[in-house]
Amino acid sequence: MGCWRRERSAVFRKVAGLHKVASHPASRGLGFGRAVVQALVEDATREGVEVVSLGTRGNNHTAIGLYRSLGFTEWGRLPNSIAIGHERYDDVRMFVSVQSSAETMSG
Repeated sequence: MGCWRRERSAVFRKVAGLHKVASHPASRGLGFGRAVVQALVEDATREGVEVVSLGTRGNNHTAIGLYRSLGFTEWGRLPNSIAIGHERYDDVRMFVSVQSSAETMSG
């Protein structure tokens, strides 16, 4: 599952963020995450979005690898900004330019 949301400000209308991208633990490794992210980016593109961004936990190496394989690039980190109980994780911020991602997304 997942969703995308366009920035509200008129000057950022070409930018959208992916949110709540997740899969059930039993279905991981079956390609659903890739399919969901591709579908979200394609849908945002049809609506005129040119840049898609997202954030993920720094310890989620599988998700980071998936996003990189789809053309996303890390643009920053907020160290120790995600708190789950007493644990702290980096918030890894990534983006993809839709114009340059068409070939990567279809591959």
